[in-house]
Order: sequence, then C-alpha cells, then structure tokens
Amino acid sequence: QKCLECLTQFLEEQQSVLLAQLEKLDGDILRQRDAFDVLVSEEICRFSSLISELEEKNRRPARELLTDIRSTLIRCETRKCRKPEAVSPELGQRIRDFPQQAVPLRREMEMFLEKLCCELDSEPADICLD
Repeated sequence: QKCLECLTQFLEEQQSVLLAQLEKLDGDILRQRDAFDVLVSEEICRFSSLISELEEKNRRPARELLTDIRSTLIRCETRKCRKPEAVSPELGQRIRDFPQQAVPLRREMEMFLEKLCCELDSEPADICLD
C-alpha cells in the first residue's frame, strides 16, 4: 500500500513537471508563430509595394521605362525574399527532445511493476469470499 502511495505521489509530481514544461514549450511555439507571421506579413508588404511600383512604371512610356529599368532591376535584386524559419532550430530540438523526458518516468513505472509482480508472487493470497 505504501509503495503504491509513493508511486502515485511520484507520478503526480512528474505529471506536474511535464505539464509545466509542455505549457512553456507551447508558449514558446505560439510566440515564434506570431513572430513568423509578422515577418511573413512584412515580406508580403514589401513585395506588394514593389509590385505596385513596377506596375506604375509599366504605365509610363517605353523610353522612360528603359532609362529607369536598371535602377529598378537592382532594387528588385536587393529585395530578395528572406526565408524566415517557422520554428527556430533550438525550439525544433526542444520539441523533438520532449518525449525523451518521459523516459525516466517509464523506467520508474517498469521498475515498480517488476517489484509489484515479485511481491505479489511471493506473498500468499489472502482471499475472503463472502
């Protein structure tokens, strides 16, 4: 009985620890997602602005367009799209590592079950049939 109470307490503590870590990980994922959304929105805005500028220049006479094309092309080339990461490598690694944090818990459970089985095998059954 005491052993079962100890295991229950241990499991509840581990559950609290793992839930706290999972909540922190979830918060970090949400923050990075929001940051990613901001970066993508900024890129969309930059390219929309460039497209509008190019459309405006396209309405000009060909001679004006040709004289200004070099500077426009240079600006287009320098405005290459940044490729923001949806998830940072560090956060990705933390996500991949999270299931491994339950391994000690699994080992503890296996050891408890082994001990319980051994104790059940060695103790005579005290069964009362009413």
